[in-house]
Amino acid sequence: FALGNGIDIKSDTSQMVVNIGGDTTNIATMANYSIISGYNFSIGGSIISIAIAKYIDETYNIHISVEQAERLKVEICSLFENYSASLEITGINKQTQVKESLTINASELFPIIKHYYSKIAEAINTVIQNSDPEVISDKAKNGIYFYGGATAIVGFEKFMYEQTKFKVILSDNSRSNMLGTAELIKYPQLLKRILKNN
Repeated sequence: FALGNGIDIKSDTSQMVVNIGGDTTNIATMANYSIISGYNFSIGGSIISIAIAKYIDETYNIHISVEQAERLKVEICSLFENYSASLEITGINKQTQVKESLTINASELFPIIKHYYSKIAEAINTVIQNSDPEVISDKAKNGIYFYGGATAIVGFEKFMYEQTKFKVILSDNSRSNMLGTAELIKYPQLLKRILKNN
């Protein structure tokens, strides 16, 4: 990700990268071809979708698939509390075992969304607080790079800035993957140097 986004990992200046994956979030501070601090934990886009499905199940007694929950997350969820959006979905009524449609509003899913993204922000802040002063200074100057499909949620940039107080830089994930891989193929010695230092 870092290479594909043009981050200079060989520089003495540290860079923080946060990748919100499906099942895990990875936080790393890199400099001089090395990861100088890092943390990973079990929160990601798929975990949030599962939590949404569980909410529908417990609140409406209707079972929906994780794919349906993912659709809710992608199409209507937001990190703005009063975001106005809704979506009709179809699930199975657990009592009658018959298909049933219902309309879900973004506002009722907001507490779930805020909970998980707050956990991610807390983890980032913990890594920052445990960093050396010069590393914190680098972050203040360069911001934090974010990757992963879960960063596409409405309000992400504003929310993370408010939580961390650092500039938020969002990446084009597919492009970063492709260019990062190309960089390692083009300069195999770069990969050897990274592997040696980590």
